[in-house]
Amino acid sequence: MKKCMLSLIALFLIAGCSSTPTPTPTPVATEEATPTPTAETAEVTDYVIGTWTDNLYESETIGIRFTLQDGWISQSEEYQQAILDAGSEALGQEATQETILEFLVTTKDNGVNIQGVSNYVGPIVKSLTPELLIETMKSQLTAVEEFSYEVLEEGTATVGGSEFNYLYLLETNYNLHQKVYFKVVGEYLTSITVSSDEANVEKAEEFVNSIEAY
Repeated sequence: MKKCMLSLIALFLIAGCSSTPTPTPTPVATEEATPTPTAETAEVTDYVIGTWTDNLYESETIGIRFTLQDGWISQSEEYQQAILDAGSEALGQEATQETILEFLVTTKDNGVNIQGVSNYVGPIVKSLTPELLIETMKSQLTAVEEFSYEVLEEGTATVGGSEFNYLYLLETNYNLHQKVYFKVVGEYLTSITVSSDEANVEKAEEFVNSIEAY
């Protein structure tokens, strides 16, 4: 139960971000109706997913790299997708192809998980203020009746040499600590969500501090 809950809670934050006001994607109905690529649509394809080399993760797009130490594992993309679907279902939303699963790393006892996700938002994301993004996350979290969130801190923080917006929450029903770091990358909103139980807050912080610049 603890393992599922830690993973699922992380997705509530990510799914909440994706509900920020965004343009509705236009489906491709027929081959004839497919629009000619423009500079704006081309930018979407410019997103390069990070790569793993043994225990080393690197992302030029996000601008970070980290190495998994003993006691940490990287979860499969299938596992991440299952968690994403569960979180989206709980919020009454559908996961879309515009969600990029970058990584989900956990301690072997699952006391900590750290997840990287990018959501395509479109050109509008460049005009959204950090304050609006934070408020959107807060409103989504408080709308889920099963969970009770208390905001402990908010502002900016440095991760891997880059400045991220930052939100630190405590889920009081399960006594779970969550820190979400997010920034705009092109037309994407990239989030790194750190979830831990009370006993592993320091271990989670150590991992975040070990993230380096790409």
